[in-house]
Amino acid sequence: MLISSLLLVVIVKLVNSAIEAVINGVGDEPQQLSGGAKDLCAGAVFVALILARALWLSVIIDYLG
Repeated sequence: MLISSLLLVVIVKLVNSAIEAVINGVGDEPQQLSGGAKDLCAGAVFVALILARALWLSVIIDYLG
């Protein structure tokens, strides 16, 4: 379960990088929608990190307590 939470973070980060690469390759001019898509991808990575941290902390607290 702990390893899968870290794998989730890696998978979300890979998807984030792929989407950013596609957005960067579409055009030269910055677009408002492409900036929003990049922000949403970064937010997804952040949420995955928070979930992984919460899972690890709950397991450590349960182990110690």
